[in-house]
Amino acid sequence: MRIGGRSVVSRPVSVPVMLMVLSAAASRDPVRMGLAESLLLRAAFPRPRWCWWTDPVRALVRGPIDLRRAVVARLTRIPQDAPARVEDDPLAATRAWQRAAVRPVDLDVPRPTLLLAAQACRAMFGNDWYFNPTQWRTSDGYVPFDVCWTEFAGLSALEARAQLVQVQAHAVAHSGKQARGAVDALIRTVYPMDPLNRRMVS
Repeated sequence: MRIGGRSVVSRPVSVPVMLMVLSAAASRDPVRMGLAESLLLRAAFPRPRWCWWTDPVRALVRGPIDLRRAVVARLTRIPQDAPARVEDDPLAATRAWQRAAVRPVDLDVPRPTLLLAAQACRAMFGNDWYFNPTQWRTSDGYVPFDVCWTEFAGLSALEARAQLVQVQAHAVAHSGKQARGAVDALIRTVYPMDPLNRRMVS
């Protein structure tokens, strides 16, 4: 944003802050939602160190409601998700993204939540990943929620790859006469020919 001729860059929002925002949005309590919005904006725009510098949060509160909604929507956007349409309240986009992440519109299939993603990543990477003020630029030192979603997607991809290997092994074991060809194909995939060795052999 630009306030008073100066550019203001928001800090990333951490997992704990986003979990509180999502909890308030799920409650549909206007008071809790208002407090959650204030918490979200303060986490993204900490109080300025200099007294003469305009507080970004105050400027947003005093400014147009559409601008504040746009800022909230941008701060709460889940990676690789299309921006949701903001309806009557500032946290409508947050609820829409959470519903899309937890339960798709067309398919009644359970999906992971941010809490599950954070627990899975924390179990894999440890507390030094979850809370690291020297690495993360969040106001409280915890991992940004969009980084958590990205890391969780990576862990899910690795798990899917391991399951794919098992499925391929099962297919090879039951492929009969085609087993040798299937095994050779897997070996070529797992251990591709090194171009340097290929030139040396030739």
